[in-house]
Amino acid sequence: AQSGLASCQITAVQPGNAEFSPAEPVTATWVVDKLAVRVAWVGIGITLFYAPGASVVTLQVRATAIHPIPYLGVSGSAMGSCTGIQVPQFIGDSGANDITFNVDLNLSDPGGQELSCDVRVTVSANAITNGGQAERHYLVRRAGS
Repeated sequence: AQSGLASCQITAVQPGNAEFSPAEPVTATWVVDKLAVRVAWVGIGITLFYAPGASVVTLQVRATAIHPIPYLGVSGSAMGSCTGIQVPQFIGDSGANDITFNVDLNLSDPGGQELSCDVRVTVSANAITNGGQAERHYLVRRAGS
């Protein structure tokens, strides 16, 4: 489905022999939709720890599909006590259907509080792929508190 929806058609034929007459050809037609890519966070923790001098944390995201993942753009956003999100510009086009990639975040010093951080990573849609996104809410605490 290189330019949107496409139609696929298969016709089955069965020749006859001395005992059986040939069967009438049977045709089945269906629509092939865009490819689906699922995006999910790796790991189950919801707390990020800020450490003075080491305020960048690395999270992992996994993109999976039942087909090889084509060349797709990646974008990210972060709000709250996390900023400066960095994601790879592109993933895919390697023949893999399971790709794990890193997301780096800069954390703000929460002091003695527990602050919120909301992160979203999106794998772009295009003419052949629906794309996908993953969102997660984190709590940010100061290391050692």
